Amino acid sequence: MSDSKHDLVFLYWDDPGDSQNHVDSRHKTNKMTAFEFLQSNPMSIEKVVQTLEQAGFKINYSFGNPCTSTCWANGVEGVTVELNYKNALSEESMKKIKSLFPITVGKVTLQFLSIWDYDYDDDRIWYPCVGFTSDLID
Repeated sequence: MSDSKHDLVFLYWDDPGDSQNHVDSRHKTNKMTAFEFLQSNPMSIEKVVQTLEQAGFKINYSFGNPCTSTCWANGVEGVTVELNYKNALSEESMKKIKSLFPITVGKVTLQFLSIWDYDYDDDRIWYPCVGFTSDLID
């Protein structure tokens, strides 16, 4: 059981697909993948969830835990928190989310990465997600 309010649900959407050289370079620089960051920094994830909720955004939970995943945006690896909205976010909401970053937890600084908006097709929906990264993620 973690010390945070919620345990985290880990959904790994991206294929890590790293070459052995890239993986080796992470260990030499104390960098980690976004998935490793999710596993080893639950308080950072919880702080993002708390910040978003305090700003009035609804978080999507699964089995009582915030839905999180890994992501890539503009060549940068990061982490997402899924929002619980079945419609597109307004421009004002997107600006508000961006203004919440950077978020600092101890010595870890979390930087805004991207927003993936609501989307759907014939039989699937994708909830909006807020992406962020850290200098710990390579």
